This record gives sequence, structure tokens and C-alpha cells, in this order.
Amino acid sequence: MIDQVTTNKTDFFREPAHFDYLTSRVLPEIARSRKRVVIWSAGCSSGEEPYTLAMVMMGSAEHEKKVDFLILATDISTRVLEMAKLAIYEHEKIAPIPSALQNKYLLRSKDKAKNIYRVVPELRKHVQFRRLNFMSDDFGFRKR
Repeated sequence: MIDQVTTNKTDFFREPAHFDYLTSRVLPEIARSRKRVVIWSAGCSSGEEPYTLAMVMMGSAEHEKKVDFLILATDISTRVLEMAKLAIYEHEKIAPIPSALQNKYLLRSKDKAKNIYRVVPELRKHVQFRRLNFMSDDFGFRKR
């Protein structure tokens, strides 16, 4: 029933100002600290937002000191989590991704008639998906 009633709104680079802020203000601090960073993408839906975060983090890691990161992406819907794990998107969904990032982090299907893309394994390995109900008493996190 949950898979039928949940709203799954997500896009690549949704709310671009957030990613600009992350790149200009937060990531330089993270790079200086040299600490491993875990980012929680709550309500991740079909994965566009956590994969966007991974693209931004990977870009930062290349330009600054290596940033060790993991993105924990959670949602209540098992249906959208399965889609997110596959990391396969139609051309319309990837349109907001800048061309340079599309070329770097997406693989086009060998079957050109399908016009679908998959997030590269290098990026996918930084994102872990897990089912989570915000109404649960325990989210299962070991650390704050």
C-alpha cells in the first residue's frame, strides 16, 4: 500500500542554489578537515538527488584534496528504491544535468532506440540505499 500512496517527486539538480552553496561553502571546509563525510539523502525517491550529490562530491574531490564520502539514501517506498539502485534514467530525466557531467557520469544504452542512461559504477559505489520509515522509533543509525 505504501508504494501506491507515496509521492515520489525528485529531479537531478533540483534546487540548484543548494548545490551551489554546497560547492562554494561546505565542500571547501570538508576538504580541509580531511574527515570522511556521510550525507543523508532522506526521502530519496528514485535516486536523482543522491546521485546529484555524488556528482557534486566527486567534482569537489577532483579539484581539492580527496574527499572521502558516502551518501546514505533512504525512502519508505521499496518500489522507488529498486529503481534508484538500478540507476537507469530516461533522457528526459537527465536533462537538468550539465553536459560535462552527463559525459562523465552517465553511460548511454548500447541500444540507441531506448535512449536511456545509467549512472557509472564509480559514482554508484558512493551511494547506499536503504528503506526507512520516518515514523519508526529507531532509524538504525549508530552515530549522530
